[in-house]
Amino acid sequence: MGLAAELKKATCFRCGEVGTLQEILYGMPNEDFDFSKNISGGCVIDEGLPTIGCTGCGWRGIRNPYTGEIIDVEEGRKE
Repeated sequence: MGLAAELKKATCFRCGEVGTLQEILYGMPNEDFDFSKNISGGCVIDEGLPTIGCTGCGWRGIRNPYTGEIIDVEEGRKE
């Protein structure tokens, strides 16, 4: 099973909802980008920026792309 599928099973650290986490998309979105269904992180990508977010409550964190481990950047907790 891919990491994207595992992300949909993860629980948000803030609101506790399952299925609301998704990758944050960085870069300049085109006119077809749906801001209501996707999380945009801005145009510039810097090291250490959050890579995942919750569409429900707005929480943001970091996910290791190799292991799938999720880190709450505010608390330092791991899932």
